[in-house]
Amino acid sequence: GEVQTFTTEDVKVEASAPTVTATTATFSGKVTVKEEDFESLYFGIAWSEEKNFENGVDEIEAEFQDNSTFVVTIEGLKMDKKYYYAPYISQLSSKYGEIKAFTTASASMSIAVSEITQTSVTLEGQVAEGAKDDSIEYGILYSTNENLEVGAEGCIRKALTDILDSDGKYSLKIEG
Repeated sequence: GEVQTFTTEDVKVEASAPTVTATTATFSGKVTVKEEDFESLYFGIAWSEEKNFENGVDEIEAEFQDNSTFVVTIEGLKMDKKYYYAPYISQLSSKYGEIKAFTTASASMSIAVSEITQTSVTLEGQVAEGAKDDSIEYGILYSTNENLEVGAEGCIRKALTDILDSDGKYSLKIEG
């Protein structure tokens, strides 16, 4: 993806565009720094729900992995929400690179009837690409009447979390 470069007199930070799910954004990159500046350097990704960081930012500090590379993940983001981010460097004060944006995935899923008999129905579908996230519970709500409200008489809620495969696909047979 796109690489953003941020340079000060002694430090160069390169950060890739993030890999985004419904609730996370993962950034990777590389930092080039003079050896004598290494100990006093903090760097990472700053983010905000507001463009231009008008009311402050959250920052997540990155740590070197090897050969000056880093990976950092922001967790707990809201689904289907636009966020603004920039790499930052902090020695005595924070300096920010160019502000860019990403949008988290929505947690949508598809559903289709694959088989129906007199006593059962099999439903199949898939969680939208990029939206499969272990912190989200996906499910189906079905009823024997028109009232599709949780807790209503005849209404059943079935969680799909335990039957989603690694690609976010599911197959559910309802009998009765």
